[in-house]
Amino acid sequence: MPLFAVGLSYSGIATRLATWRIWRRHRRAYRQLRPLWSVLHAAFPESTLYAGTPAAPWREALHVRRMHRRYYRRVIECRDGLVRLSPHLTAVGLREGAPPETVATLLPRALAAQAAGEPATSRAVGIILPAKDTLNADAQQLTTVSRSLSAPPPVRAP
Repeated sequence: MPLFAVGLSYSGIATRLATWRIWRRHRRAYRQLRPLWSVLHAAFPESTLYAGTPAAPWREALHVRRMHRRYYRRVIECRDGLVRLSPHLTAVGLREGAPPETVATLLPRALAAQAAGEPATSRAVGIILPAKDTLNADAQQLTTVSRSLSAPPPVRAP
């Protein structure tokens, strides 16, 4: 009888553990994307996706589906902002295929140029494109930009 009960509950427990791992990874990436998202959201507030009415903060943080939706929404909004800003990024010297750290370095100048109303010198180009064509790979690239953006600049010794 105990072996039968373990056999019945095993698949449910394994599914819950896998769901918890994915939830934890998405929650961590969601938080890491905040610096990039806040800069791009300030520049392009009209590209914010509809989030619905928020629930209580503690319920919002623990609800699995809502966390996934917020994660996907933040990744899409960050990518959208970078696509809209890409003509200004190329105008300040970014080349296609540049590493995420370079994008983070040039991002403030491109945002300043966009805010000043300077005309973009080119059309939108692909920047920090992931190796795989998945949302998680895209999120990893955006997280690298966000971490580089929020990291303090290195101190150079005289």
